[in-house]
Amino acid sequence: MIRPTVARVDLDAIRSNCRAIAAYLESAERPSPAIIAVVKANAYGHGAPQVALALEEAGAAMLACAGRSSALR
Repeated sequence: MIRPTVARVDLDAIRSNCRAIAAYLESAERPSPAIIAVVKANAYGHGAPQVALALEEAGAAMLACAGRSSALR
């Protein structure tokens, strides 16, 4: 018997995690590096554009993407 699989992407959790990483990096006694967030191509329709925007809102300096760049358009 095959059951349907559901994946829920929590954009608030993504933002929170990115901000927590930034806060941790800023707490060190050295220059803080910029965050480059990696966004996988829109695999399985998980919403790469929405994830990318959430990461930018949370302070990611740059985004890296594997796969087709058109997934983020």
